[in-house]
Amino acid sequence: MCRQVKRITCCLLAICFGCIAFTQDIPQPNKTNQQSIWPKPPDGFFAGFSADLADFHERVRTYGALLSYVHPVTSRLGVMGNTSFTFGKIYDDANYSKFSLHGGICLVSRPNKFFISPHLLAGIVHDQIKYTFDNTSYSSKGTEFSAMAGTNVSVPINNRISVVGRVDYVPTFSDDGIKNNFSGGVGVNFNLGRMVTKTNSGNISSHATENQKCHASKDVRELKISFTMIERISKSVEEVANKIPRVEAKVYVRPEVTVRQGEECCSEDKLPSPWTEIKGGVEGGYEVNINLWGIPDLNYSLKLWPVLLIAQFQCKLFAGPTGKISLEPVGRFYGELLGERKPDCSACFYWNLKADGFIRIGVKAGGKVGLYHWSPLATGGAGFDVTGEADEEMEVSGEASASIGESFNGTYVGDAGCQSPQPGLHGVYKFGKAKANVKFTIKLGPISCDPSWEFNIFDGFQFAF
Repeated sequence: MCRQVKRITCCLLAICFGCIAFTQDIPQPNKTNQQSIWPKPPDGFFAGFSADLADFHERVRTYGALLSYVHPVTSRLGVMGNTSFTFGKIYDDANYSKFSLHGGICLVSRPNKFFISPHLLAGIVHDQIKYTFDNTSYSSKGTEFSAMAGTNVSVPINNRISVVGRVDYVPTFSDDGIKNNFSGGVGVNFNLGRMVTKTNSGNISSHATENQKCHASKDVRELKISFTMIERISKSVEEVANKIPRVEAKVYVRPEVTVRQGEECCSEDKLPSPWTEIKGGVEGGYEVNINLWGIPDLNYSLKLWPVLLIAQFQCKLFAGPTGKISLEPVGRFYGELLGERKPDCSACFYWNLKADGFIRIGVKAGGKVGLYHWSPLATGGAGFDVTGEADEEMEVSGEASASIGESFNGTYVGDAGCQSPQPGLHGVYKFGKAKANVKFTIKLGPISCDPSWEFNIFDGFQFAF
């Protein structure tokens, strides 16, 4: 087993870096006329067709869609995200589908050039098999750790678009050992970003032309990273609170880091500067409903083999507190992420704080119907597995409530160099705000919608500072 892992590791490294020799820039002759160029390697978005060869008892061919996104970190190295969804058949009566999600590093391709850019990624592969026996459908699912090593071959069409072919080796790791899968694809890559004009001398000036003011793109890129472990802990607190008689509680804590990038004009006579904004925030909220009156929850089940139907109905009058808070430190700096800083743009650090709390009273009513299919692989043997989510679910419910409370929305800037927002503490505090809410939940199989309305009764007493 260890030898096999070593061989596969060597194969991954060889595939990823064996083509580096072909990725060197080809010198270009100087031109006396102006031309449009990229000031830095642009982000790339790839969409195309994928054909996979899966190692599942026998070689299974699947076909589907492939998407990837590349963001350059330096002039040569970038981070890459990749996802695909393919499907096919095993034998004659089983449908096989596979979803993959990978992320890692890659060499950044060059626009307007034939280029070979290898990549090395890691992630997961989730596959599902559905088959039919005696007019009854069954399914099995599995998720496995996976790696992806391969290369893209780019053929440029123009400054923005390239035709790309790719080949990947995709091993998956499970208790049964290593499965050797292969993937190939073809599609179109779109270069995202802003181009600049090269001067007659062949150099790029950091100043705008004489009769042209600085113009910054309004495009903004955003990446959010969540910490699911802390969210699970808040769900555990919610489960404990819901064991209290006549109490229904919802608790959530969502810590996350958000990275946003764009560009801005700091000086009218210079080219726009790229900026990076990093937010590391925590958002939390709670909702506690104490049931004041209502009919007992009605539960009804009906077995229509091979389907078990479970219906639930409720009608309640409730009251209780609800609120949420968000604390978000924000830092913004200008220039390339790992490159030269812009002296005409000042970095800035500040805090955003939002909080509100309300007391509300309301009524809710509705019903839910779940359908469970008989399965030979149910918990404890063949039968209906009612321990998890229903195979099919239908729900119609409504809720109306009125609430009164207070809210705060403010910003604190301790950095005197900030221009927007202004230094100091600024915000709005509202007391006595009253509102009414009406919302519905409708789930019909694969279709779900949650329409809601909020009516402002009294905006409260407002204090701005």
